[in-house]
This record gives sequence, structure tokens and C-alpha cells, in this order.
Amino acid sequence: MSAGGYSYATLLSAPHAESPARAVAPFPKQLSNCLVYGPAGSGLSSLAAMFALNMVASPSSAADQPGAAGVAPAAGSPRDVVVLTMRTHMEARPPALAPGMDHTHPWFKSIKIRYLASYVELKQYAGCMHLLPAAPAAVVVDGLLSFFRPDMDKKSKERELAKTLAMLADGVGSARVASGCACPLLVTDEAPAAEAEPTSKHFMYVLQRWLPLVLEVKGSAKTGLTLSASPTCPAFASMQPQLQMAQVHFSMLASLAVTGVEYASNT
Repeated sequence: MSAGGYSYATLLSAPHAESPARAVAPFPKQLSNCLVYGPAGSGLSSLAAMFALNMVASPSSAADQPGAAGVAPAAGSPRDVVVLTMRTHMEARPPALAPGMDHTHPWFKSIKIRYLASYVELKQYAGCMHLLPAAPAAVVVDGLLSFFRPDMDKKSKERELAKTLAMLADGVGSARVASGCACPLLVTDEAPAAEAEPTSKHFMYVLQRWLPLVLEVKGSAKTGLTLSASPTCPAFASMQPQLQMAQVHFSMLASLAVTGVEYASNT
């Protein structure tokens, strides 16, 4: 993983472990805001957990610069990664880790999970992010649309979604300025059912306004899963050909494991 950046291996492989995903080039550092989406049961929370773990383990997360309030942990210690989610979402989708990793590892102490009850609390947290004692190495929002009530009307949800994403982008932006690090923002969400396709396309437009890099999970846990860049996302045209064509295959049957990489046109 390049300093301050991330790659497919950041989402799919244990820190410092051999993985076919490491053959794929990292994403450009300017693509710091990313959406990962896919069908239910496609391991999105597992990818979010592995991303958080890798960001803690990355040398670029070392807190050797002042935080937002001018206070930082001892030089060389890892910065925290903040994970924002709903308790019901996490309990329904407990993340699986890569082989060789378990929840007793010291790195997990630097992953700070904040359970929030609604998009209102998510906006409030984003608005106060500049008050954190030290800027985080990354911010993860797992299950974005789960923060919104299912009975919200389309216009209200769209309006509040845009406000929430704007506040998240601004909050993480302030952390980047304070720390001098990339501080990626990773957001996960499940793709709606086929019958909601027109609505999902409309919400995707709002999501991509603030999350220009979109990685899509396809397949199923039984038949195998594939992670690749969405050819319709705003960042796709600016990516090098290897990243445009990379399709990283992984399995969730026993644990999170990369099974191979191939290069094929997504267009």
C-alpha cells in the first residue's frame, strides 16, 4: 500500500500477507472518497473491517504530526480508524477476517467503532469531526442507507443523503488538513433489489457526487465474488488501464480470501 493511499489488497488481504491482490496498482491518492457496494451477503462489512485494519497497520497512519486540536499520540504509534455504523447493521452482518487474523490482535485497539442511531447522529458526528483529539487514519461508514428510515419519502431521503454526504466529506476534509495525511473516506452500502432499480440509479447519482470512486462487488458467497471498479463512476476515466480492467476474485465461504486476479474490459 502506498503511503497515504490504498488498493484492492487494503480491502481484501491481511496486513503484510502475501496476496494476488497486491499485484494490482494502488488507487491514485486523490481518489480518497470511495463507495463499495454490492448485493446483500457479499461481504461488504468484511471488506470495511479489513480496510480499517490495513489502514491502522499502514506506516502512513503513524501519528507523528499534531492532530486537529494540536494533540497527538506518541510518535510512531498508529492513528485510530473511525468506523461509523448502526448496531443493528453490525450485528446482522458480523465481519469475517482474512486467515491468520483474529480480534485479539493489538491493531484492533486502534479501530474505534461508533454506533449511531440515525442519519441525524451521523451528520452531527461529521460536523464535530474537527474536534477529535487526533485526526484519524481513515473514516469508514458501513451501511450508509441503513441510517435512513425505510419509510422516508424519496425526496426527503435524497435531500438528507446529500446533506449527510456533504458533511462527511467536509469533516474528513478537515481531518486531512489537520494531519497532512490522506485520511480516506470509505462508505459501504448494499445494492437495492432489482425492483428498486430506477430509485437506486437516482441515489447512485447522489452518492457519486461525493464518492467519485465506486467499487462494485458482483456474484454471491456460494459461487464466488468479484470486486472491480464501476465503469460508470466519475473516477473511472482518470484511472490507469490496469485499474480499469482489474477484477479481483475472492471467497467468503470460511474466511475472507482472495482467489485470483484477472484483467478484462469493464466497459
